[in-house]
Amino acid sequence: MARRSSVLLALGLLIASTVPNFAQNQPEPKHASGEPQLVAQLGHPRIAGKVVTSPDGRLLLTTGRDWSKEAILWDAATGLELYRVKSDGFFLAAAFSHDGRFFVTGSSAGAVSVWEVATGREQERFGG
Repeated sequence: MARRSSVLLALGLLIASTVPNFAQNQPEPKHASGEPQLVAQLGHPRIAGKVVTSPDGRLLLTTGRDWSKEAILWDAATGLELYRVKSDGFFLAAAFSHDGRFFVTGSSAGAVSVWEVATGREQERFGG
């Protein structure tokens, strides 16, 4: 129980230290011709529940408010989906590490997972 409490505390600190920067001017997606490009994304079936930005502002991580049990990593500059990660429970919390190399998720199944941004692989899981 003490380990779970310390992991949840660490997750809370990560969330508290993540400061979204939506004010950055990101370039709109462009076609090879240089013309603006329409990017259609399916994303979450209903509404994104949580949206967090990476420390450098280049990535967005969203979790569904639709109980989809998926989190999606996006390229903030192009709006393109990079990949999805799945959980046994619904994602209730998400945050990036201070260096942007990992993100952490907390689920309704009681699991706290650490994911590697570069690969989308789950590196460690606590609880659940």
